[in-house]
Amino acid sequence: ACVTLAQSDGSKRLLEIDGDYKGDVRTGPWNYTSSSATPIKAKVSNLNILSQSVVLSAPQGTAMAAAKGKRAAEFKGNVTVVRGKVNAAGPTLNYSETSGLGTLKGGAKMTYTPDGKDTEPVLVEASQMQFDVDTETSVSKGNVKLINGKQSTISETLQFNEKTELAILGGGKVVLTRQPNKAGENILTLTGVDAKIQTGKDKKLLLMTGKVTLIDGTITTTGNTLYYDDKKSLAIISGNAKSVDSKNKITQNGVTLEHRTDLHRVRSLSGGFTIPVDSFK
Repeated sequence: ACVTLAQSDGSKRLLEIDGDYKGDVRTGPWNYTSSSATPIKAKVSNLNILSQSVVLSAPQGTAMAAAKGKRAAEFKGNVTVVRGKVNAAGPTLNYSETSGLGTLKGGAKMTYTPDGKDTEPVLVEASQMQFDVDTETSVSKGNVKLINGKQSTISETLQFNEKTELAILGGGKVVLTRQPNKAGENILTLTGVDAKIQTGKDKKLLLMTGKVTLIDGTITTTGNTLYYDDKKSLAIISGNAKSVDSKNKITQNGVTLEHRTDLHRVRSLSGGFTIPVDSFK
C-alpha cells in the first residue's frame, strides 16, 4: 500500500513517511524498506529524516488509524537528520509522536553551519543525540565532544539551541581546550562543573561554574566562576580566586582576578566585575 501520513489539526509531531510499506494495514507494524540506493524519506515538523528502513508501530491493542499522535518509529541504516542549519547522522533513530523526540543512538555526529562568511561550524559527537521538534534544541549524552573553531570541549551532556547558538554543557565535569589564536599564546585548558558557551562568530563567550581552573602555560588561576571572552583573550575568575605563576614564583589572591591570556598577566579587580548574563540566554 502507498500512503501519505498527513499532519492534521496543526499537530507538529505527526510523522509523514513516503513510499510503500508491508504489514497489516489495520494493526501494523508498517515496514518501509529502501529497495535501491534511494533512502526512505520521512518528515516530522521541521525535521527531515533519511534512512534505509523504517518500522512504524502503534501502541498494543490500538489500530494504526486511531493511533496517530501515539505511534513510534524506528529508523535504521545510515540515518540522517536535517533541520535548518543542522545535519546529523547515526546508525539508528527512535521517534515518538507522543513526546515529539527523536533520538539518534549508537554513536551520533552533528554539524551546525551558521550563516555568513568566515563562520565556524559547531561539530558535536556523542553516544546519543536527541532532537525536540517543539523547541529546535538537541540534547547530546555520553562522551560528548564539541568543536567550534579553536575550542574543543568534552563533557557528559550538551544542550544546543539552534536558534540562539548557545551550548549548555554539564554532567559533572567540563573541560575546554583552546588552541592559540596567534604567536605567543599558549594552549589553554579550562575546567569546571558546568559551562555555557556562546558559539556565535561575533560572541565567542564562555561562562563556567563550579571549582573552575584556567591553565595558561605556567600560570594556573582558580575560583568559583570563570567568564572568558575569546575575542578579547580576557578571563575573569571570581569567588575565592587564586592565581599561581610557578615560573616567576608569584601568587595572587582576590575576590575577582583578571587573567589576560594573550599577555599571560593576572591582576586583581578591586571593583569587581559584572558578568553579562544576558549573553548566555
